[in-house]
Amino acid sequence: TTYSKHLVYLLIYQPGELLKYVSCTNDTFWKIGKFVAEVDEIFKGIHHPAYESSYRTLWSLINISQQKECLSLIKDKVNRNLLSDVINSFEMKVIPIIESLQKGLIHNDFNEQNVIMSQTDDGSWAVSALIDFGDLHRSCYVFELAINIAHVILLSSDPITAAGHIIGGYSRVRPLQEVEFNILKECVCLRLSQLILLPMSAYQINPGNEYLMSWINAGAWDVLRLLWNIPRDELKDKWTKISLSYDIQ
Repeated sequence: TTYSKHLVYLLIYQPGELLKYVSCTNDTFWKIGKFVAEVDEIFKGIHHPAYESSYRTLWSLINISQQKECLSLIKDKVNRNLLSDVINSFEMKVIPIIESLQKGLIHNDFNEQNVIMSQTDDGSWAVSALIDFGDLHRSCYVFELAINIAHVILLSSDPITAAGHIIGGYSRVRPLQEVEFNILKECVCLRLSQLILLPMSAYQINPGNEYLMSWINAGAWDVLRLLWNIPRDELKDKWTKISLSYDIQ
């Protein structure tokens, strides 16, 4: 008998349902937003040299060079111009003020397939776990919120309102700074742009992998157009009203 060493990756099974398969209400969206902020608060107690470096992943929000390289995959000129406008707006309005934004460890992949829900006794859904910490790195807190919003509003028939409830829950734990609220639209739209461009690039290498196209099939194009065409002040006003409504209940 011969023996050799093997690396074992031990995981604990977490019962529940992926957020992707849950019928979400406004209350669900609020709970998710609150959970996002709570997780980032917990991350404040984690310190490691690897996270203090300039490490970033392909899906880091500031990795816009990769998106620019993928624009040629979009053959329709109108759609390509939309994505180009989103990227350019982020580059002009967000990148210059990054140093002024609050930062810390963020999960960076707070999507509908990484959040696990459990059903309570009254039939409502509660967040029970978060998985997949492979993209964890130091970045801006507003990016974490924007990433979550971009993914989760794809589950809603009223994505703009759903985003307001996510912001309401998030703000209960970590109130948004004015400078963060002012760029939230650009950040959410850039993530939606990522959900279109990066999977399309990967699909060229691995055609037939329908998982890569799941966000496009879930309506990323439609939600991006909807969000991008709403004036920032109008959007901010609606989100603020929804968020503040929880303070008077």
